[in-house]
Amino acid sequence: MAEFVDGYAWTKGHINDTYIINCRQGGSPIRYILQRINHHVFQQPAVVMQNVKEATQHLRKKIASESSADLTRRTMTLVPTRGGASYYMDSAGNYWRAYVFIERVKSSHVAEKPEQAEQVGRAFGLFQKRLADLPTERIQETIPQFHNGVLRIDALEKAVREDKQNRVEATQPEIEFCQTNRGIVQIFADAQAKGELPQRITHNDTKIDNVLLDQDTDEVMCIVDLDTVMPGLIHYDFGDMVRTLTSPADEDERDLDKVTMRMDFFDALAKGYLSEANDFLSEA
Repeated sequence: MAEFVDGYAWTKGHINDTYIINCRQGGSPIRYILQRINHHVFQQPAVVMQNVKEATQHLRKKIASESSADLTRRTMTLVPTRGGASYYMDSAGNYWRAYVFIERVKSSHVAEKPEQAEQVGRAFGLFQKRLADLPTERIQETIPQFHNGVLRIDALEKAVREDKQNRVEATQPEIEFCQTNRGIVQIFADAQAKGELPQRITHNDTKIDNVLLDQDTDEVMCIVDLDTVMPGLIHYDFGDMVRTLTSPADEDERDLDKVTMRMDFFDALAKGYLSEANDFLSEA
């Protein structure tokens, strides 16, 4: 059993409360990540944790079958409670979980070179490929309609009609763009309803921040932040990668002149992604 040494709050991340816990086990130092799940955002924490448990166990088996080297750095490792559960609920109704801290890694907010975009694309393609044979019925929807583009457009049009903050006049070009392209999101919804696009297990937050790289070699080690792993369309995972990896600006950049599309980064991203995803993608 690990002996507690100390702990402190970690400021990375905006949703869950995260702490680094330093322990000693068998005379050696070991670190853990302790998190309080934000049950206002994730209103079914128990379901979230069941999904995380299913996904991490499946990934661990797949990765171990390829190579056992650096296993605790190549997939997230849940630390169970003494009773074997994947989370603990305290007397105030808060849900807590713990992971083994992944050492000697780094992350980035923005891709700095095309090779990095290729690595990240490959990592998410491999992530999807490894989960492709996990039955989708074992992973539950935790945020209903999370990627329903039609509902997003409907919500936009309702906000435009109400114009509560008097913003419509200043944003008319952007509003018209969304309304003109409404049919694009309808294509995905219709194709999914007809069974023409299969549901797969997707990450649903495929930004570069959620990919950990080896601090010395820049090799992709692990994909993290699995709270939004759900059944969905891989098109949205790929689109989210394009959004966050091709722009030289951070995703919350307010100066839109800095938000541009780097086509060489897109080409590298697509190349990396397809190098793994081609193994499970179906024909159009």
